[in-house]
Amino acid sequence: MLRFGDPNPEVDSTQQTEDLGSNAVEATKLGLLNLERVSKYLVKATSKPGKDYELLSIEYGALLSQWSREMGHVANVVGGVQEINLYYGDADRRFFPNSAEYQQQAVSFLVDHAFSSPALFTGADIVGRLTAEGTAQRVLNAQNGVLRNLVARQRIDRLTEIVQTSTNAVYPPTKLFSDLHDGLFHELNDKPVEIDLYRRNLQRSFIDMLVGDIKIPADNSDLPALARAELEGIRAQIQKTDVASAKPLVQMHLKDLQARITLALDPRRFADEK
Repeated sequence: MLRFGDPNPEVDSTQQTEDLGSNAVEATKLGLLNLERVSKYLVKATSKPGKDYELLSIEYGALLSQWSREMGHVANVVGGVQEINLYYGDADRRFFPNSAEYQQQAVSFLVDHAFSSPALFTGADIVGRLTAEGTAQRVLNAQNGVLRNLVARQRIDRLTEIVQTSTNAVYPPTKLFSDLHDGLFHELNDKPVEIDLYRRNLQRSFIDMLVGDIKIPADNSDLPALARAELEGIRAQIQKTDVASAKPLVQMHLKDLQARITLALDPRRFADEK
């Protein structure tokens, strides 16, 4: 059977450039193995005695871009549908939502591989040759792209509509936020609480995204309500966390997160606390 269609990856995860397979998660696992293999000989392949590291810098950027593209393939599984252009009389629908199990698999993969500290891009052998600073920001920019894609209003709206209309098992937006929360803040369950630089950056960014969703709420969308509930949940968890044995910078970081959330949710309370 031959299938034809225009690329529409943010809606149909089977219509993606570089990934037309039946499982974007499995395909991306193989893609990451390739990136890890390439990264091991990146310096040797791009550097020559007496020459600068311009080519290494270019290829490092290409490696990061390819990583982002691979992760985007997986993010598009969430809230995604498969469009099959069946005509009237052939079937009673054209759009078939991805299974709840497949979407759960995609989110779990992203939590483990996209939102963890990315050793692939932070090795001293490469970074030490390229820059004295800025690597953490480049990594955060890439992670932010995946995270924004995952909690974009269009994706959340599609998830809520699927929940409303589907008669099969669904992956609701509340589960998406719950899974992200458990993944992005799992260190709060550890003793002592250890949160490295890359995770601190991502936690701050996630909270700022949620704050933006309630400061300028989208019309006719459940996203602002979900964002507000998530902010309240993060603040409550931080308040219950024992940070006495944590490093001073981690304690400061968690206090800062609480302050950002309080300023967004309860600006009068924030002013009184100051």
